[in-house]
Amino acid sequence: MISDGLLDETANLMKDYPLGVRPLQSVGYREAVAFLRGEISKDQLLENIIKSTMALAKRHVTWFGRDKQIILYDPDIGEFSFELV
Repeated sequence: MISDGLLDETANLMKDYPLGVRPLQSVGYREAVAFLRGEISKDQLLENIIKSTMALAKRHVTWFGRDKQIILYDPDIGEFSFELV
């Protein structure tokens, strides 16, 4: 995300929109805003993005696990799975 221009994009968005808009509260942008405002270091930025991304992925897995009609495909083994791992 960082190498693809997240910080530049976030800085431009911060010029045009208030910080409370929903998109700037999403994973990656929220952490970039904190970094650009001087609230966290670059190391903290990277760590926080990783933590937020992992938490989002965990929420997705939990959500998918509740819907018994969803069948997951595991590309590593090339099979469909009926259970969450």
